[in-house]
Amino acid sequence: MNRKILLVLAMLGIVWPCITLAKDTIYWQKVHWPPYQILHGEDAGKGRFDVYINLFQAQLPQYEHQNIEMNWSRFWEDIKAGKHVLNSMAIKTDQRTEIAVFSQVISFALPHRIIMKRSTLEQLGNPESVALADFIKDKRFHGILEPTRSYSAQLDDILDKGGADANFDRKALAIENIVKMILAGRVDYTIEYPVVVDYLVNTQQLQGEQSLGSVRIAELPRYIPAYIAAPKTPWGFAVIHDIDTMIDGLKRTPQYLEIQKMYHSDPGELDEIQKIYDELILGGHRSVTLSGEDVPIHLAAREVLREAYMRIGYDVQFQHLPAKRSLEFANLGKTDGDIARIKGTETVYPNLIAVPSPVIQFEGMAYTKSVTRKISSWSDLKGLKIGVIRGERYSTIGTEGMNPFFAENMHHMFKLLADRRIEIAVAGRRSGQMVIQKYFPDSGIHAVGQPLYARPLFHFVHKRNKDLADKLDVVLADMATQGEIETIVDQAFQKMLSDGQDMFE
Repeated sequence: MNRKILLVLAMLGIVWPCITLAKDTIYWQKVHWPPYQILHGEDAGKGRFDVYINLFQAQLPQYEHQNIEMNWSRFWEDIKAGKHVLNSMAIKTDQRTEIAVFSQVISFALPHRIIMKRSTLEQLGNPESVALADFIKDKRFHGILEPTRSYSAQLDDILDKGGADANFDRKALAIENIVKMILAGRVDYTIEYPVVVDYLVNTQQLQGEQSLGSVRIAELPRYIPAYIAAPKTPWGFAVIHDIDTMIDGLKRTPQYLEIQKMYHSDPGELDEIQKIYDELILGGHRSVTLSGEDVPIHLAAREVLREAYMRIGYDVQFQHLPAKRSLEFANLGKTDGDIARIKGTETVYPNLIAVPSPVIQFEGMAYTKSVTRKISSWSDLKGLKIGVIRGERYSTIGTEGMNPFFAENMHHMFKLLADRRIEIAVAGRRSGQMVIQKYFPDSGIHAVGQPLYARPLFHFVHKRNKDLADKLDVVLADMATQGEIETIVDQAFQKMLSDGQDMFE
């Protein structure tokens, strides 16, 4: 190991505080993937992400920490099962965000390259880069990739589209074995980070290492961001909140930058790392977590917010909670804000700040099986058995003094209506239509009268994020003027109907 890396480890050893054991235990995934994580040999424990994990554990004394060796497949199975596991070098994909919550960007890698022998590169004409979509169709070559591994969202999409005609197989082989097969001429290529292959050939003195080369993949960006992944549970959201706070304090220290540079020696790579670090880690994308309900109006509004936050440089994650708890979490600062509520919510939840420009338009309707009277205002509901969803402020305010029944969620409320335990259910126009179509198509439930409530809904942020409210106001106003909000909402509702998701229970 070179002296610079030893110096980094020594500096970090000076600043690491003692770990204080706490009740909750975090199980950190470890996988042998030099030089990112090194579990065996004389460099064991000295990989880049080994050093990150040691630093993080020292900075999170409110948790107990255990390292556990597990492969990628098991880790994602444990995440899906809600176990208290973390991965320190996860790549975020749309599929993974369904089961995991991610920190802000903690590190990055220079992108994957196609690894092959120099003689294979000569067959290609020694190009500066190749389009992977074309290369995997070239039957002159045969590659091996690892199963279940994500090679980044961009490459995963290209590889998946290759289908059965692609010129590679996926096999459960360690990267060092695949590299040995390339050098032996048993396979033509693989895809890997160049620093990983550099480490292997320098430490294992592989026979024929001088014949190894690589080529840049044209479709890839300058870098691949890495995140900490946790299960998408209340525990996971709480841990990621603590981790994001920790990263905010660490990322401007010289030691944190030095970890990012570990095992890179090429001057060009080091210069590129510094530029990306300044752009991505210090001044780039941040992440916020918003709470909201798992109901159509919020699922549509979140797509509007996903786009709006992206335009101001933020990634967004969503935590689905019942209405009242969602507002309480946002008000207490357990999340960064609530997806969408009526104007005036801040009077009940004083730590919340409304973004002035609306995020979505909302209409509240009365639904019934048997009521035939004319209904055009809240007062027309007097004397009827009414159901509203607990925590929904517009319907709670509108039915004040009418002794409504508070249902736990929309499906529960419409089930009460179908069973004639209530006479009126108050719900959003689009949400109500969707729950009827999905669960009660032959029940006779229908909307009656005119909208009881027709107002815009506003996005609320916790007061610590006041600066975001001003930025989002400008973006949302522009999106509304351009007709983008309406388009996004329409597409979201169409997707919900076509997907047939269970979104009301």
